[in-house]
Amino acid sequence: MTSVMIVDDNDAFREECANLLRDNGFEVSQAVNGQDAVHRFRMDATDAVILDLDMPVWDGIRAAQVLSTLDPRVRVIFMSGDPVKLKSAAEQVGLSLICLPKTIDPNKLISLIKVLS
Repeated sequence: MTSVMIVDDNDAFREECANLLRDNGFEVSQAVNGQDAVHRFRMDATDAVILDLDMPVWDGIRAAQVLSTLDPRVRVIFMSGDPVKLKSAAEQVGLSLICLPKTIDPNKLISLIKVLS
């Protein structure tokens, strides 16, 4: 079973994503910010990580950089409501990553995770 961590400081959004993924057969864990994600990833690595860009403590970019050093195979998906920030994140991080708008297209998200795993 493919495991996915959802990292977002918005509880409602995180739960919405978690329920969607669980309903489609994924094993899901959650974190409230980038630092929490790295801590949880060290304890139980996941196949993919969905990261919000703007979070307190550690933002998505910093978390992605640390996660990629822990496991270069981890698949990172950035999500943001701001397309300019998504483009900037893609340019700043020299990682294999995918950027999606925060308005979830459930079919696109599920398909994307299946392709990545």
